[in-house]
This record gives sequence, C-alpha cells and structure tokens, in this order.
Amino acid sequence: MFYTANQTIFSLDIQGVEDSEGAKLQVLAFDGIEAVNSEYIFEITLVSKHLRYDITKLLSKSAYLAFTPDKKQGIHGVILSVKRAAIGHDYSLFKLILSPKFYHLYNEVDQRAFVNQSVPEIISTVLSEKGYQQGDNMDFVFKFKEDYPKREFCCQYEETTAHFIHRLCEEEGINIFYQHSQTNHCMVLTDDNNYFPDLDNSFTYASDTGFVADHPVFKRFDVNLNSSTTEASYRNYNFENMKIPEGNAKGEQSNKANNAQEPSLEYYDYPQQHMNKARGDHYAKIQIERLKSFHVTAEGYTDIPELKSGYCFEIEGYPSLDSLDSADKWLTVQIYHQGRQPQVIEALGSEASAVQNTPSQLHKYYRHPINEGIQFPFDEEFKQGYRNVLVGTPKKTPHRPEALHPKSRVLGSQTAIVTGAAGEEIYCDEYGRIKILFHWDRINPQNENSSHWVRVASNWAHDGYGAVVIPRVGMEVKVDFLEGDIDNPIVTGAIHNGVNKVPYDLPANKTRSVFKTSSSKGGVGSNELRIEDKAGQEQIFVQSQKDYDQLTKNNHTVQVNNNSHLQVNNEHSETIKANRYQHQLAEEHHLTDLDRKTQVLMNDYKTVGIAEHNTIGTVKTTQAGMEIHLKSGLQTVIDGGLSLTLKAGGQHIVLNPAGIWMTMPVWTGGIPMEGTPAVSMPPLSKAGSVAATSAPVPRPLTAVQAQTMASDAPFCLECMLNAMGICATDFSNKTTPDAVLDTNSLNSSLGAPSFAGGLTDGLSSSMTGLTSGVSSLTSSMGNLTSMADMSSMANMTNIASLSNLTGSGLGSATSGITDGIANGSIAGSTLTEATPSFMGSEASPLSGISESLGSTTNTLQGLAKDPTQAIQQQATKAATDTAMQAVNSNETLKTATETVQQGADLANKAKQTQETLNNATTAATTLKTPDISSTTTGFNPNGGNNV
Repeated sequence: MFYTANQTIFSLDIQGVEDSEGAKLQVLAFDGIEAVNSEYIFEITLVSKHLRYDITKLLSKSAYLAFTPDKKQGIHGVILSVKRAAIGHDYSLFKLILSPKFYHLYNEVDQRAFVNQSVPEIISTVLSEKGYQQGDNMDFVFKFKEDYPKREFCCQYEETTAHFIHRLCEEEGINIFYQHSQTNHCMVLTDDNNYFPDLDNSFTYASDTGFVADHPVFKRFDVNLNSSTTEASYRNYNFENMKIPEGNAKGEQSNKANNAQEPSLEYYDYPQQHMNKARGDHYAKIQIERLKSFHVTAEGYTDIPELKSGYCFEIEGYPSLDSLDSADKWLTVQIYHQGRQPQVIEALGSEASAVQNTPSQLHKYYRHPINEGIQFPFDEEFKQGYRNVLVGTPKKTPHRPEALHPKSRVLGSQTAIVTGAAGEEIYCDEYGRIKILFHWDRINPQNENSSHWVRVASNWAHDGYGAVVIPRVGMEVKVDFLEGDIDNPIVTGAIHNGVNKVPYDLPANKTRSVFKTSSSKGGVGSNELRIEDKAGQEQIFVQSQKDYDQLTKNNHTVQVNNNSHLQVNNEHSETIKANRYQHQLAEEHHLTDLDRKTQVLMNDYKTVGIAEHNTIGTVKTTQAGMEIHLKSGLQTVIDGGLSLTLKAGGQHIVLNPAGIWMTMPVWTGGIPMEGTPAVSMPPLSKAGSVAATSAPVPRPLTAVQAQTMASDAPFCLECMLNAMGICATDFSNKTTPDAVLDTNSLNSSLGAPSFAGGLTDGLSSSMTGLTSGVSSLTSSMGNLTSMADMSSMANMTNIASLSNLTGSGLGSATSGITDGIANGSIAGSTLTEATPSFMGSEASPLSGISESLGSTTNTLQGLAKDPTQAIQQQATKAATDTAMQAVNSNETLKTATETVQQGADLANKAKQTQETLNNATTAATTLKTPDISSTTTGFNPNGGNNV
C-alpha cells in the first residue's frame, strides 16, 4: 500500500465550478477505458454532503480526474453525462461520464462533400468549423511522416462527424490518441509509431505472490502470438487508360523458424478508391500492417497510474523466454482503469458499499469493442486503491487502426443539379464529365467547384464512336453510385421537373418521342428530332437551327411514295462528279423567274418524242463555231414575220413586205453541203451503252479568222489564200499581237500591177485545164466503176492494177487541172471577190466557178500526191468508196462541166469590159470588200444580233 488508508488519492476538478467545503464533490470510485483510435470513457461516482446539489451546472464542463494526490497523473475531459444515483441521510451520490470533447461529434450527423482536399485538410476543416484549435497542447495536432494526396471527391454521408473522421483515419492508416494536462486534452493524429511518446520511467515486473510491493509494479504480463494474414492486395480501375492498377504488400513472418507451418493468407479487396499503383502499394502496406498490428500482444495487470493509451513503456525483471519477450518497449493500445476510495463516505456504511458495486455503464458509452484481454484476473471484490489492466504491442511493430468505421453505402439512386463556371451553359472536360451539386450539399457553391468531374453514362461508347449527350448546367440528373460508394457517383440520366419542363405539353402530346436541343449560348433556337406515333398522323420531323450536313460514303437511296416538296430560300447548288440519270414518268414543270445560264462543256443531246415548242418573248440568238444543221422529215418552215435575212459567203437574201432581195441572181445546179447528222443519245442509259457518232472536233480559229467572223466581211482572206495553196502566215505582220495579214507584202508577192492584166488569160487557161482534167477524171472514174466488185480486189494483182490506173488516169487528170489552177486560181478568186461591186448579178457564176475550182482542185490534189501509198493504206475499202463516189457523182461532173463552159463565156465577156477589169485590178490591189449597200440592189439587210 503506497498511501495511508484514510488519505484521499483521487480528486475531480471541474472547471468553472467552485463549491463550498460542505458541498464539494468527492470521488468515491471510477472506472475508465481508453484506447488508441478510440475516445476514452470514465464513469466517476461522486459524493456530496449537499443534499440538493444542482447537477445541471456540471454538464459539458471540463474536468480533470487525478489519479494521484499530486495530480500529476490523470485524465482530462468534458462531462458528457450526469446522473443522480442516490440520496442518503447526509449525502447525495452522483454518477457522471467524462470523455474527450471530440466525443460530442458522435451526436452530429452531417452530409457534405469535400472537393480536391487531402485527408488532413478535410479533418482540419471539420474540426476548425467546430471551434477546435490546432497545434501542440491545443485541441488537436497532426504528426505525420507521409504526404497525403488530394482526394478528388470525399463525402460525409449519413454518418456522424466523429465516425467520418475515424473512417478517414482508418483508410489512411492514421492513429489517434490523447495527451492530457490538468487544464486540457489534445487529440494527436499520427501515422508513425515514433510519434507515440515514451514514459520517463521503466517499470518493474513482480509476480503477484500476495505480498504488497512498496511501489507500483507489473503483477502479471502475458505475451500472446496470434496467426494473421500474410499478404494484402488491392485493385482498382483507371478509366483514363482502361488499366487495372494493383497494390500489393507482404508482411514479415514473425517466427522464421516456423515459416513452413504458417500458411500464406491473402487479404484482397476491390475497388480501392483514390489510388494509382503507388497509392495501391501504400494502401496494401497499411492493410497488412493493420492485420499484423495484433500479431504479437501482451496483457498486463498493474497498479501503475502513469500508464495510458498511446504511450510506450519499458518493463524490467520480466524473464525473456524467447525473442517475443525481448521487445525493448511496448505500446499501450488499450487500458482499463479502476479506482476506489470508500473513506470519503464511511458514514454511509452499507449503503456506500452498495453504490460502489453498482454495475458500470461504460459499455453503454464506449464506442469500440473492448479487447478480450481487458478483464481483471481475480474474482475477489476490489475495495480500495487503483489498478489497471492493459493490452500492449511491441513498439517496433507498426500500429494501424482497425477498420471499425465502414463507409455508408448509398441504397438506390439520387438526383443532382448540373453546375458549371459562370456564363457557361455546357461545362465538361475532354471525357464528357460534368460537375454536379447534390441536393443535400449545403456548403459547396453551385458552380464549377461544387464537385469533382463526374462521368456520364451513355448507351454506347467506344474508341472514336458512340453516343454523346452532355447534360447542361441547370439540368436535374439521375445519379447512381458504383459499388454504392458515395464518393464514386456516375450520371445515368436526366429528369424533367417543374422548372425544366418537357418540350411539348403532356399528356396532350403523349404520342410524341422527342429529342430536342437548345442553341448555346442563348437558347434562341434548337435542333430537333421528333417522332409522332399518333395513328393516322405518323410523322418524323427534323429541324436544323442552322446548317444540315449529310455524308453518305456509298449509295444514298430515297423513296417517296407520294409528294415531295423542297423549298430553298436562297441558293441551291449541286455538284455531281459522274453521270446523272433522271427519269420523269409524267409531266415536268420548270419556272425560272430570272435568268437561266446553262453551259455544256462537251456535247448536248436532246431527244423529243413528239414536238418541241419554244416561245421567246423578244430575241433568240444561236451561234455555232463551225456549223448549224437544221433538218426535218417533211417540211421546214421559217417564219420571219416582217423580215427574213439569209447571209452566207458574202451574199444575202432578204424577204420583207417590199419583196425578195438578193445580192446575186439565182443559179441552178451546184453541190449541196452535207450537215452533221443529229445524234440520238437516249437518257437513263449507262455511259457508253449507246453508240453515238461524235461530231468532228473543229480546228480552233486563227486570229484573222476570228476577226472576220466578228465583222461584216463577206469572206475570209486567210481562208481564200489557204484554199489557193498559199500559206497565209508568210504574209502576217509579226510585229502585231494578232499576227494579222500584211496587205502590202501580199500585194507585192502577188504582183498586183500585172495581176489585173493577166486575169483573163489566167482564167481562160484555168477553164481549159479544168475541162481537160474533167474529161480525164470521167474516164478514170469509169475504170474505177468497173472494179467495184469486192472479190476482184481481194488480191494484190488487182490492187497493183488499181494503183497503175490511178497513177495514169487520175494522175493525168490531176496534172491537167493542176496546171490550169496554178495559172488561173488567183485570178478566179480575185475576180469573184471584185465582181460584186461592178458586175451586178452576173457575177454569181464566177462565184460558182471559183467554188468548183477550189473543191475539185482539193479533191484531185489529194489523189495525185501519192496515190499508190494512199491505196495501200486504205486498201479495198478506200478504192471501193472512191469508185462508188465516182458513179454517184457523174451528174455532178456534168454540171461542173457546164459551169466551166459558162465561166468561159463570162470570161470572154470580161475581156470586153474594160471598166470591169480596171475595177477588178483595184479590188485585187486593195483586197477590200465594198459595202453591199453600194450595189445596184439598193437594200441594206438587217444584220441581226451578234451573240
């Protein structure tokens, strides 16, 4: 016994309560439990001589329970509960519960979310909001070795604040214990055993032999070895790379000699939130240390009042039986205190004994399971003094809190409001995640800081394709929770409400299925897809607020069984890179209010089955670069109204109410020009399926020819020179950009002064040569006709005969005509040009003579150049075609002969007309065509409109 029997050992100092000596509260007995990672609870029985003591002033007061008379050892806390236990003859008995201030937080349940904060930051925020001060010897203090990353989202949900803080500490492996002074208690949060303080003194082990020691000792100290898990593994899913990081950790074997006997046991859990590979290893390490914390334990029975949970002690005199007993220091993880001093109410007699033996209420208030080692080893009744029983673990064994505070699971779904930055209607990240604010969150602002980025579910999602609809700010969305975890929400839908109403009134439009968006920002328009299923009114409606783009990478087929309407309020453009086929089974109506411009870069084919009617309000102009060919099966009627004008070759015919006017008399005979036949290209046929004869591609016009076409000149000088075998470019002015003909050079070359003098002789000579050539040609054609039989030309002998015939007959004919043309072609052409101004209507035969000369000369020159080679190249077909043409052209040759004769007569008449010759000389020199209005016809026809 360390104190005298009547000495008061235990005392209770209540802050702010000062009683008179008669009313002073004295400690009769106490029982208390304290443990690392738990809130201590002490049940104190008090006695007072004041029969009507006011207990209401005690509740929530700070108090210090001293274990020793000097008050150096004891527990500080707040009064959690007060109870009037009994009233005696001269005394009143009370029972009160002393606990740390933190215990009050078990009475607070909250729901809130923390965004981008670490666990220490979250705990500091919560405690600071409750008025706790942080720092040494204050209300709480952090002593950490690890750095704690920020958690994207961490919620306190349907749990007390004390439960929430304990849960966070357990998840991160943070221990909680308390340090006490006479005026305060401080909650210490630490993640390393080195921050558990060592007691200054070592303590002696003395087995309980029945003798009373003169100082506090360990009376019993039992060491236990327990089997435990050997490995911990965690898994989680990382959606950013679709990988599954794992965390692993293995614990050290306690008894290396018996490794073979200890089984390999794994703790595996999924998912572990807030982790990557490094954090996964960290959490696995914490878990295996948690499971190993009680692998080795010691149970002690002492009367040492200095022992407290969270403090480390040394024990002396304890026999070391094996390596487990040789731990240098032990950490008190749980301890049960008892104190009795009945001397304060000896006058109560048996009533005092009854009060002391009242069952303890500690288990009612203690929040953690009490370790089985917390029990006193003796059955005898403890009557006076102090004693404790404890559970300790080696200090060198990392201690981690047990997982006694599980996270609340969310049952079912919730809704939340989509949030975002100010001014934003759609707020998301590259993954389509959004920010939300839960209805129960009273603290976070309704902006981009209301939550972490929350994933949004879709009905289809893959790499680069799927469905994406981003919920917009202000929408109410349906939120589910993966694994029921409040910290892992996922948006799975959107919900209309009284503010965000449906697009169309319900139930009036209940048959409509609608997907309608709103233009952002501003919401002044929308895109919409609407499906109407009401019987008889079925419809699919599509609206594009601005652009509507379609892309079909292969075929695009549209079938409309009734009407189709297209309205374009501005321009309509189509580009088709291949063929276009359109089949109109009925009428086609087309109305263009303004101009219509059509350009076909190649051929244009048009086939009308019955009739084509064109009505033009004022003017129709048609221009062809080479040829216009009109042909009808029965008749062609050209109705000019008041006037009809035909112009060609420098001549014209005018029909008007005054009569028929022409520049030359009408001549019979001649050879009609063959136009290019029309080609029928049926529509709706594949390209190339219809054999069409393409019109010959004309040679581009030269600069002089283009100028002549654009002027009123009756003929082209360059074309005339080319027809005579003279290269027009020899007389072009090389200094001018258009390379026009140099008339001075041309006159000098032609010998203009002597040109008129030899006009008649040249023309007569040409007529003689032509007549001779025609006779020879007629003879040759007769021979060719006799060889028209294809079978007689199938061998080389006949081909050789034909070659000889051509060389003699055609050669002779060509030679004669060529000589005549060489002497008189210039004169004939020049005479034709000059005569319209001076010879009146009699000049027409000269034009026919000139045309006959040019046509016949070109044909014969082509045959005479190299007849043998031509026949060999064209073989049978060419010879046959030539023979047939000769037969068919017999009448034409006769007509040409008559024309030549008429030309000769006119030539004789020209010799006698000196005025005509002089004028012809002038015309040949100037190479100019006089104005038709100056001729004897006296009529200037309407030249029409140039295109």
